[in-house]
Amino acid sequence: ALWMDPGLGKTSVSLTLIRLAKMLGLADSFLVVSTPRIISQTWPEEVAKWDQFKELTYTVIEGTPKKRLQRVQEETDIHLLSVDNLNWYYKEREEYGSGFYPEALIVDETSKFRNWTSKRTKALRKIIYQKQTKTLPEIHHFKYVIGLTGTPAANSLEHLFPQVWMLDRGESLGVSNISQYRNKWFYRGGYQGHNWIPKSHAQEEIQRLSAPLCFRLDGEEELDLPEFLVNDIYVELEEKEMKAYRKLHRDMILELEESPIVAKNAGSKYNLCRQYANGFTYLEGDNNFLPIHLEKLRALSDLVGELQGKPLLVFYQYKADAQQIVNYFPQATTVDGSTSSAEFTSILEDWNEGKIPLLACQCQAVSHGLNMQKGGCRDICWFGLTNDLDVYLQANKRVHRQGVSGSVRCHRILTRGTVDEAIAKSLENKDSAQRSLLDYVKEYQG
Repeated sequence: ALWMDPGLGKTSVSLTLIRLAKMLGLADSFLVVSTPRIISQTWPEEVAKWDQFKELTYTVIEGTPKKRLQRVQEETDIHLLSVDNLNWYYKEREEYGSGFYPEALIVDETSKFRNWTSKRTKALRKIIYQKQTKTLPEIHHFKYVIGLTGTPAANSLEHLFPQVWMLDRGESLGVSNISQYRNKWFYRGGYQGHNWIPKSHAQEEIQRLSAPLCFRLDGEEELDLPEFLVNDIYVELEEKEMKAYRKLHRDMILELEESPIVAKNAGSKYNLCRQYANGFTYLEGDNNFLPIHLEKLRALSDLVGELQGKPLLVFYQYKADAQQIVNYFPQATTVDGSTSSAEFTSILEDWNEGKIPLLACQCQAVSHGLNMQKGGCRDICWFGLTNDLDVYLQANKRVHRQGVSGSVRCHRILTRGTVDEAIAKSLENKDSAQRSLLDYVKEYQG
């Protein structure tokens, strides 16, 4: 595992490993698995960028199922596969076999596989390893597996297991599945027992056992990074609005003139609280939303005014956030998960050329593997914080990178007295736990 902070060149390091492995006769064919944009943009751009990689060939497995199958069969050094096509790849491999067995696997951003039971993780597990059955032998499908991430345990130590398992099937930890891992080092707790809380000895033992598999590079030590400043901008709701919020928080019911919206469980209650803090709520039964207040939009407007035309990268959570931002700022450009690859490439080029003054991005859509610091942007704004530390850290690193002159300022618009403050505190606590793990690995390697 290469646990390298964003900006340290995980992709170019991986390409160097591929080149060396080929020269030394260790492996000739590689499968790289990552997010769609990293596969279609980041890896091809890195191959083209450096002269030492010009002899490497690659194929992006994309297009219709027929085209994907043809590309899998192509003879090339590197096959690039999106996580969205993992299930298809596994099923086709079972039927066709030939061409589906490269010698080495590179999983770029292993944190995308932190959920042991997700469809993508299940498919990846089957691609990596076949258990022994009455009719089939045990098969390890790759000679080498390399996992890349800068945030291996951003939200929970529990999420580390799938990322270590893919390296050695849990041998280093002495457990072979998530149930054994949880029973050994965690206990149930939290709301209705849905959370897995580490036992007192868990972190120290897991760090010690997983460290030999991992190589850690810390961006703060290896790079001349610009100063990163956090500026929390608090907004206040009127007493009438806060009274309605407190009622929602207390009774899980938000009473509106149009219709009462009932939060049926803790999850929907939490989402309603976040929406309310951002200034809206979705109406039940459709995708329409009801504006509640303009305080965050006004704060964002003040920030845009202060910057006097300097580029601003805004991260948002909900589609309604984007709609409100565009309605308030007609000059804004938006990006989300539905933005096509071609359209996104064009937007990214314009942004890095300084042609877009205000870019609003759904944070999960751009949090990994993209360089967004070339257009002079030094200001990031969180219109609504994510509670996912992995996404939060990675999104900030789109701008906070080596070569940026001057400080990078992270403006977080928080509605006082709401769940916004709890999310900000939660991010701090998660970061502390992950930092302990990464520091241990760094000390282990000496």
